[in-house]
Amino acid sequence: MSSSGGPGTKSPTTWQCQNMTLSNIAAIAFKLNERQLVSPEWMKSQRFDITAKLPEGTSKAEFYLMLQDLLMKRFGLVYHRETREMQGYSLTIAHPGPAIREVQEPPGGFPAPVRPEGPFSRPHVDSDGYPIQPDTISGFSVSSGHVSGRWQHVPMSRFLSDIGQFVDKPIADNTGLHGFYDISLRWVIGSVLDHGEGPSALESMQRQLGIKANATKVPTEFVVVDNALRVPTEN
Repeated sequence: MSSSGGPGTKSPTTWQCQNMTLSNIAAIAFKLNERQLVSPEWMKSQRFDITAKLPEGTSKAEFYLMLQDLLMKRFGLVYHRETREMQGYSLTIAHPGPAIREVQEPPGGFPAPVRPEGPFSRPHVDSDGYPIQPDTISGFSVSSGHVSGRWQHVPMSRFLSDIGQFVDKPIADNTGLHGFYDISLRWVIGSVLDHGEGPSALESMQRQLGIKANATKVPTEFVVVDNALRVPTEN
């Protein structure tokens, strides 16, 4: 199960996914964690391969809208949005303050960062087992339960969108950080975390960035699927 290509990658005019469920694809299209997608059970098991061609110069925002349009036209996706109160985490600034670097946006805007092509690439690792992120990459890489993230001139919303994939509950941003930031973070997942061999994403955020997670109920957006086709229509 993987996806690659699209805006901000080495293949900006082609997006591909292999062996992905319709729920996987819809979560990408709506920029949601899959727990925020309410869908029929078959959407979580039936798998698809898709290759989509994109016009040159397609932005990230346009790509997501195109993918939503593909789901509606080819898979007959009908949905509505809901906001529900869920047990989650409110993120606030810990004492003595945030340990991340704010950067000023230049007049012409920031250049588009390059994102990793997919979670199944095999990066080089350091002596502690963490992937070594190239300076040109903005995002995260995973190797044997160790995660390295480096984000260049991003808003907190982009950073937390990635982090939310590794947190078991919804997170709400109450940090008051409204600028653009350069952020580096390392944490562990899966069996490495279960064996106590490193910090979780939330623990690393407090230790490395000065951002604290407080357990509470948070308003969470959901996309609820009302209807979808098991067999897509012809292109």
